[in-house]
Amino acid sequence: MKHLIKKMVVASLLASSLSAGPVFSTSSQDVKVNIDGELQQFNPPAILRGGKTYVPLRAVFEELGAEVEWDAKNREVHITKDGVKSKLYIPTYIQINGRLMIPLRKVSEELGAGIAWDANTRTVLINSDGSQPQVTPVQNATTRKWKTIEYKNQEFSAVSKTAWKSDGTLLVGTDKGVWKQVNGKWSPLGNHKLFKDWITYLEQGKDGRLLAIEGHTKLWIFDNDSWEQIQLPEVDCFICGKSIWRANFSTEGEIVVEFADSNYPGLGSYKDGKWSQYEDDALVDFYTIDSMNWLPDGTMWTTSVDGLLRRIDGKWAKFPVPEGSLPDYYISTSQSGKLALGTHANGMFVLENDQWIRPGGASYPTPLKDRGVRLLAWSNDDVLAVQAHSLYGNVWIFKDGSWTEITAGSPIAAQEVFELYWTPSGQLELWTDSSGIWLYDLK
Repeated sequence: MKHLIKKMVVASLLASSLSAGPVFSTSSQDVKVNIDGELQQFNPPAILRGGKTYVPLRAVFEELGAEVEWDAKNREVHITKDGVKSKLYIPTYIQINGRLMIPLRKVSEELGAGIAWDANTRTVLINSDGSQPQVTPVQNATTRKWKTIEYKNQEFSAVSKTAWKSDGTLLVGTDKGVWKQVNGKWSPLGNHKLFKDWITYLEQGKDGRLLAIEGHTKLWIFDNDSWEQIQLPEVDCFICGKSIWRANFSTEGEIVVEFADSNYPGLGSYKDGKWSQYEDDALVDFYTIDSMNWLPDGTMWTTSVDGLLRRIDGKWAKFPVPEGSLPDYYISTSQSGKLALGTHANGMFVLENDQWIRPGGASYPTPLKDRGVRLLAWSNDDVLAVQAHSLYGNVWIFKDGSWTEITAGSPIAAQEVFELYWTPSGQLELWTDSSGIWLYDLK
């Protein structure tokens, strides 16, 4: 029965993720789905928001003859099918018109399904038993610049977040704490038995400290080779009982946390053992903050449904965005403070002398002009990686004044990419939905 429910979930979620979104139509994708050797025909709706694909769970299960109950306190979906009960833990979700929407990637990880993309036949291959589908190699693919990082047969079953230490050590958040890879071998970072829930966020500080969020409810810091939980205040607490979404180190070294509930999202800071709330929070709608970026002078950039925001000397102010740009902004700052902005359906821009420009001018890629850009990563002031916002988006690199698409014809062609990071050695890390972590060598 557990296998049947797994297969049912994977089928419904993959079908939803392949249907039309706000950026492109299903017909333009012409994608097929094969589950356990059977070609499937699907047509449920899906919603793209904040760079993630959300699918309606309740309607799908009810159509398949299952009863669904949502446990909001524990963030669990309870499923009953033919008298047999099962449950799935859902750390993040949204509600649209009263319908519960859950992210495809997280549920796929929870289910442990094996997923792969066959670029030759444009088919998504799924094995509900967790085994990796066999894919016909992409013909004439250039693979010499690509390297995959394996994490099969480990104590942890899936990766939820990645980070890099300055010495080149890869850190991953998993369902079994935080792990590190050194010389190709995996081992836990500190006492991973402390963690009882998924690691939902990781942030590596420049001073060597590491922040980890467990299950959106607990905040941990790794320092001096050990983990310590950062306690939230128990009284007069502006953050108590609220979900923790992100945590970063500011330029001054304080810990800044994005927290949220249905009534009051916002930011809080932790320094010298004390919590405080950011000034002027009440003036800004911080819901769906995408990122927190600090410049060397202490200026902070962030985004929300309110638009692009800048904080200078403790005060927030909105910053104008390029004409014709819609909400859902994504930003990245370079080491010297250059700001790159991705929009919902107007491509991306770089801020120079308080003016928004297209990088490369006339060489700016036409496919990026009218599409959303949701991932940006600076290597330095001259090299920028960008991912187009679509289910199977492409990744481009801007270097020496020109653009190059790196994923076309690659081993990860047409796979959904969730993270872009430049490693200390100058390689680009791409974390995909179906084949794990990859490194691209720019040289």
